[in-house]
Amino acid sequence: MTTPITDLSSLKDVNVNDAADGATGPFEPLPKGKYVCVIESAEIKPTNAGDGAYVKLQLRVAQESYNNRVLFDMIMVQHPTEKTVEIGIAKLSQLMLACGFDSIQPNPNAMMGKSVTADVGIQKAREHNGKQYEASNKIWAYEEGTATASTGGLPAEDLPF
Repeated sequence: MTTPITDLSSLKDVNVNDAADGATGPFEPLPKGKYVCVIESAEIKPTNAGDGAYVKLQLRVAQESYNNRVLFDMIMVQHPTEKTVEIGIAKLSQLMLACGFDSIQPNPNAMMGKSVTADVGIQKAREHNGKQYEASNKIWAYEEGTATASTGGLPAEDLPF
């Protein structure tokens, strides 16, 4: 068994110029579709403007195609605009139902490890507040998922044993 490193001193002889050449650029967005995912993190964050809050999610694709790709979502739950909050609460409610809850859980950590199906679209490249953004994935909706963390993300019927 290998002992996990606690600092980077074991990598002191790496030629960073050669290693940097092997780095990949940004991932292309996943194609539009439904993906079984496992929720890896969920936390409540304040908006940059300080006038609201959102649930920040990180999900990992847990199906054969695009396995281990990571998706992100931000669900607004507090905002000066009422319509924004309505949309956010509706999406959060979908997510809670997809996770198997019958109400919104006060602690977003309750969602971690849960399997859901994310309905994923593509948000086109855009400019916002003078900053250029590449095309990216956007999660439009959530449904009940079928993967489990104990099967490495694959449905039991797809396991090779």
